[in-house]
Amino acid sequence: LLLGLETIAKEMEANSAAGCRAGIGHFRKQATAAGVLHDTETLSADMGLEALRRAREARAFDFSIYCPPADDLDKVLAETLILMSGRPVLVLPDGHRGALDRAVVAWDGSPAAARAMNDALPLLQAAGSVEVVTVSGDKPIDRSAPRSHAVRHLLRHGIQADSREIEPGGLTTGIALARYLKAQRAD
Repeated sequence: LLLGLETIAKEMEANSAAGCRAGIGHFRKQATAAGVLHDTETLSADMGLEALRRAREARAFDFSIYCPPADDLDKVLAETLILMSGRPVLVLPDGHRGALDRAVVAWDGSPAAARAMNDALPLLQAAGSVEVVTVSGDKPIDRSAPRSHAVRHLLRHGIQADSREIEPGGLTTGIALARYLKAQRAD
């Protein structure tokens, strides 16, 4: 028997909403200062269905920015945006401030990965360093378009990039990438 569960749930929801408002406020301030046309929306919904809806919506935008809280263990939204939107997704670490220093391109050789990487060229050109990463084993990788081709494409656009394959260790591609980004302190 858990006494006060309703009160605990309401407190958690209030804390989450406050954090969300603060994050949106910071984003609006930074985007406005940078002269970036932007839009935000706050909602509460089933995460799996909402992630799919957001991925579909993202197809009509230049790119998506996702900044999960440091303690967020549910990477459904990031994984769904990355794999289902067909658009670039900029995953920033919690509390990120400032310039794009270390960019990581998730590459599986698919048409969606090629489109997303190409669409992200302006962001990648502004980054301090770029790395093209493939997660092996979780899903089929199109070997006819290896990472070396992606690296060569970036080089043609003046972007020097490193290349790496990572093992998922039994995790999904999205979670393996999220952990890699955190370990590498990528933006």
